[in-house]
Formats: sequence, structure tokens, C-alpha cells
Amino acid sequence: MAKLRHIALIVPDPEKAAKFFEDAFDMKVAGKARRGLYVSDGTVNVALLKQEGDEKVGIYHFGMWVDDLDEAEKKVVGAGGKYLAGRPEPAAPGAIAHSYYEAKYRDPLGIVFDLNPHRLGRRREGRRGRKELRLRETCAVLWQARSPHP
Repeated sequence: MAKLRHIALIVPDPEKAAKFFEDAFDMKVAGKARRGLYVSDGTVNVALLKQEGDEKVGIYHFGMWVDDLDEAEKKVVGAGGKYLAGRPEPAAPGAIAHSYYEAKYRDPLGIVFDLNPHRLGRRREGRRGRKELRLRETCAVLWQARSPHP
């Protein structure tokens, strides 16, 4: 099952935008992005990205966590979506697989979104409580380097 995990917004001033999210929605600044800040309510993250060049202010993309990327991709493509970039090469036998990545897609209307295989929770769920797990997953997502859209 897919779950909404983040929304990325293009804003003129990430600090001012973060202040609004803190005051209006009780969200907390959770980290720095390559070009802005992340705020979170502990479940969903909002990336506040500094406007560059002729980018329009507004929604940049959204991201979904999925249990199985291959299955989710089949559903996306079957519904008219298109893969753009971001899937890692398969790990060689005995090699450590990538623990975090975002595969980028475009829906039939041209809206970009990420699919991210949700592996962190399955690995840690037995050792930690749900609240701590959610915080750790949120932090893991927030601190990953962001790749530009193709």
C-alpha cells in the first residue's frame, strides 16, 4: 500500500515559509535541504525549496512510500504514468543494496512524483516502538541528499 510521505514546495524564502508552517500548523523544522529546509509534523514532511531561475512558486513534487517498488511501478505505468529516473542498479550478489532512494515518475498530467521503497520500518519494527520508529524514518528521509528533477 502506498502512503504519502512528503511534499516539496518551491518558495521564495524557505525560512519565512518554515516560520509560517511552524506558526500555522505546529510543524517543526526537521533539517536542512540542499536548497532549503524540511518541516515535519512527525508523519508527513514538507520540503521548502528556494526558488531558482524561472521556477514557479508552488508544488514541485510529492513523494509516496511503497511496500514493493516493482509492484507500485507496474500500477503507475498501467495507469498511464512514466518512469523518469532514480532506480539504482541492482546490487551484485553479496553486495549491500541501497538503503534509500527515490525513483521519479510523471503522471499523465505531467506532475512529477517519487516512489520510495519503504524498507526502514520492516527492518526496525521489531526492535523499536512505533513512535520512535516513525521519528527515525522521518529523520532518515529528511537527511538524504535530494536529486534534481530531470
